[in-house]
Amino acid sequence: MTECPDDGLLEQFVQGRISSSEERALEDHIGQCSSCQKRLESLAAEQFTTDFGSRPVLLSDSEPHYEALNRAIQHLRSNKPNAHSDSRSLDGPGRTQRERLLKEAEQRWLEAKKAPTIRQELLWARLLGSTDRKREAIDFLLERVINTGDRLDQRKFLARMLEQERRYRDAQIQWSAVEHFNPNDPDAAAARERINNIK
Repeated sequence: MTECPDDGLLEQFVQGRISSSEERALEDHIGQCSSCQKRLESLAAEQFTTDFGSRPVLLSDSEPHYEALNRAIQHLRSNKPNAHSDSRSLDGPGRTQRERLLKEAEQRWLEAKKAPTIRQELLWARLLGSTDRKREAIDFLLERVINTGDRLDQRKFLARMLEQERRYRDAQIQWSAVEHFNPNDPDAAAARERINNIK
């Protein structure tokens, strides 16, 4: 594929509605075309904001810096710390400036590496259909993230992102119950009282 695809084809790609041969050709093209990469990011952002107004969900600015962060980690590991930075503890007992910077760089690298996977799984959860199934998928993913992973920091970061997403969806479900309130419901007074107590 030498020409850039139209937005319709990119949207089908994001939603997983194209054939495997088209998908391979499109992936090859996107890997080499920065313009299509930007368009794809924009379409993915739109996909996530459909249900959530103008607030993008789980879009991380750190992703484009994945390579730079990886190089920074390798650089910090290979360089010997100078005596001055090793003699001072900046972040707790025994913690040197070099160690603190290394930990921060590793954390950014983990966030950048994991964000696309989480976004993809949340996209599939969103496309499942009913709200209950979406919530079940997010709960399953949250449980999986907590039970797997190499580092505690990585699990905490991912769990925090997913828990925030789940809370937002729960609040949205409660609000839709208020919007679609049926005054002819026999339990209308009790339901109205429960809704008023939520606020």
